[in-house]
Amino acid sequence: TTTLVVLPEAVGFDEFLDLARRAAASRALGRQGRPGSLHLATFHPHYRFADALPEWEGVPGDPADYSNRSPWPTLHLLRDRDVAALLPPGG
Repeated sequence: TTTLVVLPEAVGFDEFLDLARRAAASRALGRQGRPGSLHLATFHPHYRFADALPEWEGVPGDPADYSNRSPWPTLHLLRDRDVAALLPPGG
């Protein structure tokens, strides 16, 4: 089971990351490893990993950034047990 929370397009990337950090620190998401706990995945039109290559004069930055880009800022909530079911044994 997953849930997508799509936010207004006007949410800037830094504001979005702050919201995601607060959501991850909340009680519901902070019980990692306990039954019913959740994973949080983040997607944003301007997503950039902290260690990504910068964009430069119209040249795209790190291609890996596109794996977390979406048309609108989005929080994806996934149950731990569902994520664990997809991992290889011992992973």
